[in-house]
Formats: sequence, structure tokens, C-alpha cells
Amino acid sequence: MSNTTCTRRKDVSNGKIDPYLKSLIQIKAKQLVGKCGLRSADIKDIEQALYLDFFERLPDFDPQKSKFSTFCQLVVERKISKILRALCTQKRAGLQTTESLDEVVGQDEFEDDVTLGDTIPDESTPLPEFQADVNLILDSLPQSHKEAFHALMEGLSMSAAARAVGVPRETFRDVILRDLRTAFKSFGKFE
Repeated sequence: MSNTTCTRRKDVSNGKIDPYLKSLIQIKAKQLVGKCGLRSADIKDIEQALYLDFFERLPDFDPQKSKFSTFCQLVVERKISKILRALCTQKRAGLQTTESLDEVVGQDEFEDDVTLGDTIPDESTPLPEFQADVNLILDSLPQSHKEAFHALMEGLSMSAAARAVGVPRETFRDVILRDLRTAFKSFGKFE
């Protein structure tokens, strides 16, 4: 057993955390942000889970088999793998429900059965409440902005929409799109 390994293990058992382990856990926890729904607010919880798992596995450390740093790396990476697997599985499983589109969910005004499939709106038809809000916003904008909005909704690229409106691409981006974003944000429902 080398002196460094013995010292590190003694430091950990005395309540001192090895600087390598501490920096490894901090770096690995920060790298998880954005994966499987993890946010920066979760960093401390991730670090705590990594430390807990490490200290539970510390008695298994054998300096004859590997260096302390290798042991740290393996334990932390395995725990991260388990965390990600659990979170991604949970995220996927939470959205999975099986229902038949032929299932009757109610009746219409003529007392005919309405199936779940009947309630799915046509993609090209916007929902009435949003259509009214969009129309209200568009009515407050100049004609060029309305044309730009409709061109973008048809799926045209920014360059093609700028040509359709008859303005340079930079003007389209810097003026018209900025005004459209501002108008929709100020309305409040579209943030």
C-alpha cells in the first residue's frame, strides 16, 4: 500500500474529503445539467448522491487492485450512469399511456358518441382561443408584419419570407421579427 493511498483513505475516514474526489464530483455533477431533465438547481442533490454512494463503497477499496483515483473515477461514473438511467426511464415511462382512439369519451349535441379520435384537432386548424389571440395581436401590427407572420407560418425560411414581404433579410430579422416577438411577448400568453 502506498503512502499516498493510505493517507487519502485515512483523510476520507477522518471526515476530510480528498481534493481529487471533491473536484471530480463537482465537475461530474455540473456536466449532468441538461441531461434527462436535470437543472442547475439539482447540482447539490447530485453531489450528495455521488458522495453517499462513494462512502458506501469505500470499504470495498483495495489499494492492491487499483489506485485511489481510479476507484473514485469508477464509483462516481457508475453512480452517474445509474442516475441517468433511472431519470431517463422515469421520464419516458411517465408519458406512456395506452388508450384507444375508438374509446367513447362523451356525446355531442346530437347525442352521438364522441370518440377520443374525434377530439384530436386538425393540424392546420388552430385552436379557436389561440386564433382569436393571434388575430388580436396581428390587427395591431403593420401589413408587412402580418405578411411576414403568415409567410413564416407557411413554413418559409427567413430569407424566403423576407423576399415575400419585399424587404432585405437583415431588415426582416432586425426589425420585423423583433417587432413580432415583442408584440407576442407583450400579450403575455405567448412567452
